[in-house]
Amino acid sequence: MDLTYFNDQSLADATIIFFENLDIRIRSLTDSDPMDKREILKNTWKDNEAFHLIEEIHLVGFVLDDVFSDNYLEVEKSKIDQNNYDALVVFAIRLKQRQYQLLPNRTQLSELTRSLNREFNSRPVVVVFNYSDNKNSFITFSHASRSEYKQSWREGEKIGKITLLKDINIENPHRGHIDILNRLSIHGKNVTTLKQLNEYWGKEFNIQVLNKSFYTELSHWYFWALKHVTFPNEPESIDAIEKGVQLEDLIKEHKSVNLIRLLTRLLFVWFIKQKGLVPDELFDINELKNSVLNEYEPELESILVRKEDYESIYYKAILQNLFFATLNCPYMNNSSSYME
Repeated sequence: MDLTYFNDQSLADATIIFFENLDIRIRSLTDSDPMDKREILKNTWKDNEAFHLIEEIHLVGFVLDDVFSDNYLEVEKSKIDQNNYDALVVFAIRLKQRQYQLLPNRTQLSELTRSLNREFNSRPVVVVFNYSDNKNSFITFSHASRSEYKQSWREGEKIGKITLLKDINIENPHRGHIDILNRLSIHGKNVTTLKQLNEYWGKEFNIQVLNKSFYTELSHWYFWALKHVTFPNEPESIDAIEKGVQLEDLIKEHKSVNLIRLLTRLLFVWFIKQKGLVPDELFDINELKNSVLNEYEPELESILVRKEDYESIYYKAILQNLFFATLNCPYMNNSSSYME
C-alpha cells in the first residue's frame, strides 16, 4: 500500500486520498486551509504538551450517506451546523516533533481525539495524525466509539474507547498495519450508509478482534514451524530410555520449548525496535550486506541464512546479542525515562 502521497500532497488532500483508498469519499470543504486550533478546540483546550504539539489542524470534510451514492457535493464552512445532519467528521492534524525525537504517545493522541469528539458531541470524529522523527514520517488513524447517554436529558453522545492505528510508517508500512487498513476498507463490503460504516469500523477497530487475529496468526505460524524447526542438543534414544518416555515425545517437547523461547525473544526484540532502543539498520537487509555483516548473503530475503551452508550468521551476530546482552547494557537499564 502506497502512503507516500502524505509526503507529496497537502495534509488535507492526502487525507482525502487516504479515505479514497478505503473506498470512502469525503464530502470535502471548499476551504481546507488550517484552522485556528484554539478556536476549533475552544471548549476543551488544555494547556499541556498534547495540545501544544498541534502544528496545524484541518477540518477536511464529512462522510455522509450521500457519499455512498452519486450525490457528491462540496460543503462550505459557513454552512456547518452540528445538528443539521448526521455525519462522520474528518480531521487531519500535523504534530510538531517532540523532545528527544520521541513519537507522540497513545495518551496524547487519544486526548486530542477525545477533545475533538467532545467539540462535536452530536457527531463522531475520526482523525488522521501526521508527524515525524529525524528519519521517518508517520500517520496514526484514530477512531472513537460513541453511544447514547442513559439519561434522556443529556444532549449528544457518550464518547467511549479511543482506538488508534498508530505509527504507520509512510515510506515503509508494516505488514500488520497494511492488513488492518485493508480490513478497514469497505471495498466489496456491504456498507452503504453512514450507520453501517460506523458499525463496521467499530467492529474492525475492536481491540479484542485485533488481538484475536494476531494470536490466531501467531498460533498458526507456531504449529507450522514446529514441523520444520530443529534445535541443537536434540534428545537421543539414551535420553528417552533414562526418562522412560518415547523418543518422539521427547523430541517434540524439545522443539516446542525452544520454539516458544525463540518466539518470546523475537517479540522482545520487536518491542525494543519499535521503541527506537536499537538501530533500524540491524533489521535492514541492504545495511547488513553493505556494512554490518560482510558475509551476509541470504538466499532469499525472507530466509536469513548463509547460502553455502545455511549457517545462521544473522542469529549469531545480531539476534543472539539482542536476546542475551541488551538488557545488561547501561542504556537499557536507564531507559525508563525514554519509554512511553
